[in-house]
Amino acid sequence: MITWDTKIFDVFPELKDSSNSAYLNVTLNELLSHRSGVRPFTEDEEWEALSTIQGKDDITRRYNFCKWLLRQTPVEIDSIKKHTYSNAGYALAASMMERVIGKFWNELISDELFSPLQIHANFGWPALLDKNG
Repeated sequence: MITWDTKIFDVFPELKDSSNSAYLNVTLNELLSHRSGVRPFTEDEEWEALSTIQGKDDITRRYNFCKWLLRQTPVEIDSIKKHTYSNAGYALAASMMERVIGKFWNELISDELFSPLQIHANFGWPALLDKNG
């Protein structure tokens, strides 16, 4: 089971010793509300680091990214906004849910959100799916 208060290392205890201790008590809620200190991944330079992440499938690559990410130094939370936006926080949250629920993120979000709400959605880079989008 996963809740808003589930901590990263409740789900990934094997990563605890090799990770930055600043992430020790970070919860799913903090990841999704951008109060975790996880690097933003909003700049091209940050995305370049992803070329080294390997894996046989999306779940493995996402997990390996999270393993790498949790070793990085956290960023400071914006003192005025009380959060610092992080695309990577979403990836970490998705990986947590994949581990707990046992489904690929795409399946999980489709089954639990898109289908019940009759939402049509695509996964991946928008420009690769629709050149006009």
